[in-house]
Amino acid sequence: MRYASSLKKFALVTSLLFACTLSGQTNNTFLRVYNLKGKKIHKGKIVTLSDSALIIVRRRREVTIPVSEIGAIRTKRSAGNTILQCSIITAAIFGVAGVASSEDSFLGFSPIEGAAFGSVVGFTLGSVIGGIGSLDSGSSKFQVNGDPLNWEKFRKRMENRGY
Repeated sequence: MRYASSLKKFALVTSLLFACTLSGQTNNTFLRVYNLKGKKIHKGKIVTLSDSALIIVRRRREVTIPVSEIGAIRTKRSAGNTILQCSIITAAIFGVAGVASSEDSFLGFSPIEGAAFGSVVGFTLGSVIGGIGSLDSGSSKFQVNGDPLNWEKFRKRMENRGY
């Protein structure tokens, strides 16, 4: 019995560390690139900002976009992405915590009930946290319009931010 309790605590701590590791892996700046007509043509993380092109990577595939084809660039991800990530991570953590506390005589519920209740509470709490966090996401829109001068301004801003 004591072994099962220790195993559940170990699983809880491991999942918390795993969630923290996942949320900390966003070192590169994520961009959404729009063409001159305003249609989103690419999205991914910056590899290089050269004089004449933007090189981004998405799903291990590099894409080179000439400046002449770039109408606008938005930095960061959308608010929905932030809310969803926070919700999933928090639901997983609370679900594991619900299973870990299922044998607690004070609350008296089964592991499945604990996981379900913890996941629902975690998902709801994560949605609220993600919504609050996305209010000040720092997302910016840069108009390039295929102009090399506007492109150079964008490059300097991104280099100052340490992309």
